[in-house]
Amino acid sequence: MGCGASAAPPPLRKIDASKFTKVFEKENIMEIAWLDDDKCLLLSCEKVIEEGAPTRQEDPWYKPPVKVAVEAYDVKSKALKMLSTVVSKDDVPCMAASVDGKMYVVGLGPELYLFNADGSEISKMKPFDEYSSCRSISVSPDGKHIAVASAQVKMKVMSVDGTEVFDHQISGNYKPKAGLHWWDNNTALVLSDSTVELLDISAKKVSGQWFGPPKGDSTYTHSINPVGMRLMKSGKSFVAHRDDGQLFRLKGGDGGKFTVEETYKLHEREYGLYNGTRFVVLKDEQTVIYERPKGNRDNADPEPDHLVSHVMASGEKLVLVRGEDAKLTKVEAIEVNSSDTVLATVDKEGAKVYSLGRAEPTPV
Repeated sequence: MGCGASAAPPPLRKIDASKFTKVFEKENIMEIAWLDDDKCLLLSCEKVIEEGAPTRQEDPWYKPPVKVAVEAYDVKSKALKMLSTVVSKDDVPCMAASVDGKMYVVGLGPELYLFNADGSEISKMKPFDEYSSCRSISVSPDGKHIAVASAQVKMKVMSVDGTEVFDHQISGNYKPKAGLHWWDNNTALVLSDSTVELLDISAKKVSGQWFGPPKGDSTYTHSINPVGMRLMKSGKSFVAHRDDGQLFRLKGGDGGKFTVEETYKLHEREYGLYNGTRFVVLKDEQTVIYERPKGNRDNADPEPDHLVSHVMASGEKLVLVRGEDAKLTKVEAIEVNSSDTVLATVDKEGAKVYSLGRAEPTPV
């Protein structure tokens, strides 16, 4: 959908909390992505022991290489298949899959590795110099371009053949996991700490910006700290605010302009959805799933808790129990498959996959 697209939200599809069930888990997983409706990609990273490697006393700056592996978990067959491995000196990888499920991309240090769905390598490219590290990746809807953002607040768009198409300095302090999306095949969206930028790739320019309303009585829009964005197929995007739990439903208009259609209050904590991959909006564009903020509302580091399915318009909330209370660790990422039937999370222990127990659409 382009910037001027508009459509009524799809009918609400209810989640049956009693049927929310964990179907798979694996330790030491750092990243997840859905390759298609049935296959969840799981990225792990482990140190490689090198023979004759110096000790910390001998070389305090020595950094052992790591092996980054990508496996695919099939929710239908329950099979787990190794797809690819890469050895690197960078131990903070990132990953994304193409919309058509034919390709996935792994970012390691300044380099990108492109793989076919079966794990065979397509190519390798280096968008950044050796002093930069890839931290977020997004593949264009047509699979022809890859947007990649670095820890150094830079963003580049590369064609799949390795040609640099666009180079951009991100405004503000970029939150690497929070927002890098494609609005259409020629337009990328980048979320920073204070704004959403709309980038025209062929024209190589910023074609629009959105500054959310300030918090409370503040007159400084830069105090809002938006932290997450989810793009809807009907041409809507959702932006969550870190400091007051608000979620804005936006409509893209002509000329790179955005308008807020509705504003919702998810919770009363001072801090909550502070990482953009810790919430998802389902295809009904009405249901948000996020980790319930727990603990002192003034504490910037909430305790781990269960997930919440929150219908924005009605305010209905259902608790989705993700395990024993004493064994919960903080959710780092949440991703849902294309049919909204299976949810995957990453926490400090690893990856977990849950059946959402979906019901049929309710009448409009």
